[in-house]
Amino acid sequence: MLPSPELRPLPRPRSLSTPRREDLLAAYRASERVVLGCVGAELAATVLLLAFAWGQLGAVPAWQSVCLFVAGAVGLFDFLLIHWAGRRTNVGDIADHATFGVHSGASLRLAVRDVCRRMGLGENRCRISLVTDKEINARALRVGLLPGLYGIHDVTLNRSILHLLDEDEVKFVIGHELGHVFLHSPITTRCLLVHALFAGALSLVIGLLFAGSDWMIMAPVVSLAVTRWLVFRTTAAHAQRIEFLCDACGASVAGCLPAMTATIKMAVEAEARAQLLCRVMEAKLADDDIPMARLLAAYEASLPFGSVVPAETHTLLVERVRRLRDDSRQVSFGGFVRSLSGDTTDLDELRDAVKELRRAAAVARVPVAAAEIAADPRRLPECVAAIEDHPERVLVGTDDEIDDSGQSHPSPSRRLLFLWREASAPLPAANDSPSCADRR
Repeated sequence: MLPSPELRPLPRPRSLSTPRREDLLAAYRASERVVLGCVGAELAATVLLLAFAWGQLGAVPAWQSVCLFVAGAVGLFDFLLIHWAGRRTNVGDIADHATFGVHSGASLRLAVRDVCRRMGLGENRCRISLVTDKEINARALRVGLLPGLYGIHDVTLNRSILHLLDEDEVKFVIGHELGHVFLHSPITTRCLLVHALFAGALSLVIGLLFAGSDWMIMAPVVSLAVTRWLVFRTTAAHAQRIEFLCDACGASVAGCLPAMTATIKMAVEAEARAQLLCRVMEAKLADDDIPMARLLAAYEASLPFGSVVPAETHTLLVERVRRLRDDSRQVSFGGFVRSLSGDTTDLDELRDAVKELRRAAAVARVPVAAAEIAADPRRLPECVAAIEDHPERVLVGTDDEIDDSGQSHPSPSRRLLFLWREASAPLPAANDSPSCADRR
């Protein structure tokens, strides 16, 4: 654990306001209408750019014009290379007897079918995959060429999620991610063909304007940077609206309580891992001869799949760092070693990161232990009351708990309050624990 001389409340209460689902939907739809108008303007701009380029085609050979356009258009899909490069396993291809914590390949497929059925989706509407990754995370990907003409629907679960969460909690995560893919997918992700045509046309025009100069080769890079900024820029408030809506989507298929316990477990895990990562950064600051890449590798190797047991993982990490420090001291020229390893770590940035992690860890907690609440859902009313009654304290020691106004995801506390406040009736749950509505 991070050493902290004294846990102190925040100097002023944090914002714990949560929007109503109806208001979120209205704001989301209004935003989408504005974006739809922008897509229309983008199409018009593409036509104008192509018309201008048509009159300038003689400035460069035809093959160069084609290359400029294709590089800009195809370059917009470069993220697919990273996606396809990941070693993902389709849930349908996992052996029945394969185990991941309390889950098996067979039970995972049943969970996916149940979520898809409750959401009214066919089993083949979205590919759901598993990747061997220790980060507590899941990702959704939607590549739509035009409205009604989709390319890829994909949800990826990190294996660590399965080791951390139970069956209903995993259903919440799957439902949340499917919400990103189907129900609350911004129109910008459904019009990638329009964006690609714009990027290609802009690349062609820039290349023609700088024909014959060395800057011509940079045309696709500039056009992609401009296109991404214009098309995919979003505010933190809009991103948070979508996260709240997807939380509601996951809770509607898995139940309110599993949604809340999953949120708490992931928050507790994020705090524990932040503390361990701070230790790694401190080790780098204490001994600059140790390459940061090797320290991060030691951190990754120390993490188990699923929940971090702080004491055990900390002990293992300390031992690995000690070995790295001993190895570095056996070499006389530390700077030479760093140059060979390619370590260009900015120590000032590292100090700032450590300071932020320590600041978050030093804030007083609400008078309930988050880990205990996750283990006993019957105490969720107590947890909610503690959060509401102590706005100057945090549930877990992470940056987003202190202030999430500039972040794409709302804090764990606000997510819990949103789920609790929006649950007006018992939601489906496969366990015997009380529903959120029982608080009334």
